[in-house]
Amino acid sequence: MTFLLLLVTIFLRLTWMNKDYMADIIYAYLNNTGQSLRREQLIFLAKQIRKPMWDWHIYLGYVLVGLFSLRFLLPFFGTLKFQNPLAKNLSLKQKFQKWTYIIFYIGVVVSLVTGLIIV
Repeated sequence: MTFLLLLVTIFLRLTWMNKDYMADIIYAYLNNTGQSLRREQLIFLAKQIRKPMWDWHIYLGYVLVGLFSLRFLLPFFGTLKFQNPLAKNLSLKQKFQKWTYIIFYIGVVVSLVTGLIIV
């Protein structure tokens, strides 16, 4: 769920909450009321409007870091085991599934690390 909400905030930032798109909407409204702002001011205002949504993105990123860390700490407590995709007794389907999980985890780690670096 956390990952899905992170994707929603990214989607919103790239589409409806795009700073240029929002600046154009603000410009159109102000223009209809006989007011005006410079483009830089419009962009700044648009960024301020979408800031709470982006703050949620950051908070959700921290939650995902915690959940992901918990996922990798559980095997040390015997609750959950790491699965070895190189085991000899696995079928081709099971090996494919295990490698898919590994690739997914690598992608999530890269995403979390780059997010933490940006913050």
